[in-house]
Amino acid sequence: LGKPAYIDLAELENFELTAVAAGTEHVLTVTTTGVLLAWASTNESGQAGVGIDHVSACAVLPRTPAWPSRFVRLAVRIAAVACGDEHSLALTDGGEVFVFGSNARGQLGVGENVQRAPAPVALAGKARGLPFRSVAAGAFHSIALTVYGELYAWGRGYWGELGTGAAFTSAPLSSKTRPTSVYPPLAASMRGVSPVLARC
Repeated sequence: LGKPAYIDLAELENFELTAVAAGTEHVLTVTTTGVLLAWASTNESGQAGVGIDHVSACAVLPRTPAWPSRFVRLAVRIAAVACGDEHSLALTDGGEVFVFGSNARGQLGVGENVQRAPAPVALAGKARGLPFRSVAAGAFHSIALTVYGELYAWGRGYWGELGTGAAFTSAPLSSKTRPTSVYPPLAASMRGVSPVLARC
């Protein structure tokens, strides 16, 4: 488009929206009732989270993601969303983080054996089950802040974006495929600082 433009999405006319996040070719939004809606101009990496049947170069109109059955049974509400280049994060009102889309650089935090997740999956590793208050996504990395003030980062860290101290090195040394605690740091200059929000 090149400049801001109004786009009529009739599928959204019955919803009041409280949050929105955009990736390169996808958008996530949260309604006032905690429902997550996703759409995409292309969904080749599954970044809209709408399931394996909709992973293609075709557009995806606004719809709810293909949530795990446990999630649907419990009627969980979404509190916040974040989008990277081709991946997404959804934070529930109970503090659980779900991820979907490309994992080519470990940005989903589900390990190195998963190339993509076309439907939402729970965050893996040491961070699984921790209560989070905030999530954020860069192009190829993600961060999440717990309610206790611990910051976790994962994904590509070539330029130091993970805050792990590894930067300007090769991918195996600087990327993390599972969430890694980066706060509280060991640096004395950061002691006593208590983060309240995660942003990339």
